[in-house]
Amino acid sequence: MNLCARDIMVSDVFSVTPCMSLVDMDSAFLQRGISGAPVVEGGKLRGVVSRADISRKLSETVQAASAPEVPRGSLIDLMTAASRNVKPAFERVRELCVGDIMVEKVVTVAPAAPVEEVARLMVERKIHRVLVVEQDRLVGLISTLDLVRAMLLERQAA
Repeated sequence: MNLCARDIMVSDVFSVTPCMSLVDMDSAFLQRGISGAPVVEGGKLRGVVSRADISRKLSETVQAASAPEVPRGSLIDLMTAASRNVKPAFERVRELCVGDIMVEKVVTVAPAAPVEEVARLMVERKIHRVLVVEQDRLVGLISTLDLVRAMLLERQAA
């Protein structure tokens, strides 16, 4: 059985908008049991965002705030200096919206793309989701879980 993207994609895709707050986005992700989603505005795909992007931004903000005062002492000294900046960095990140942290270079495939191509893209790009587009319109999403599920179903069918 030669599966293609349309065979394993989720077509009822939850998406977020660039102006959605990170707090609302994270809450929606938790409620749906997902870790990322496409960013769509006016029917057009603008990017993709994940909970990992929040962590990355928080880490960058803490590091930027800590840089001037990073001591040359022990690891404990370094951790103490960084910890003073965690709360202010967290507050700055809470004020951001999806558009501030989303990844704009989205990896996409056509509905007819072979599943092997989807898997190769995920491995090469070190990503957990690939968006399925047709004529510049988002029609589906394939996550690593969808890929694993398809492999299991294919083995059971054999």
